[in-house]
Order: sequence, then structure tokens, then C-alpha cells
Amino acid sequence: MLDATTIEAIADELVEAGRNRKQNQTVEETGVAAGVLDHPANGVHWLANKIAAHGDSMKAGDIILAGSFTRPLWVYKGDTVHADYGPLGVVTCRFA
Repeated sequence: MLDATTIEAIADELVEAGRNRKQNQTVEETGVAAGVLDHPANGVHWLANKIAAHGDSMKAGDIILAGSFTRPLWVYKGDTVHADYGPLGVVTCRFA
């Protein structure tokens, strides 16, 4: 988990972050982070409450996936996937 200072620094950008996902140069999905329970942090909050009810908790350093605002996709050998998150950055993967 990121520390509170880091989260505060990107909070506004995070909720409004858009995503364009291309697979082999074709836009396959678009979405906005607010589509995950109105804010991606809400999914993490829900998870924290759910596991607390079972006597567990999240700890510093845990990696938490807050949900996705686009569908999963099948990838095949030779595919290239490019995800553009605007001011938060881009990720490109080529599957060999």
C-alpha cells in the first residue's frame, strides 16, 4: 500500500484517470477510474472492511488491486497491448 502522502498527491488524478487500451493498434476498451465504486479507493476500503470482519487486515507493503474499469482481454503470442492512463502514465506489453 502507498503511504497517505503519496495517495493525497494523486487523489484527484486517480479518480478522473481515463484509460484507453489498445490491442494490436486497435482501441478495444476505454474507461474511467470513477467507474470502480465511484473511486478506486472505495474498492480498497470495502476490502479492508470485509477482511477485518474475519480478523485480518491490510499491512504496509501489501499490493492491493483496487479493481478494473475495463474488461479482461485474451492475449496471444505476438500481441501488443498498450494502456494509456493519461497523466498517470502508459504501459505497453508485447507477448512473445
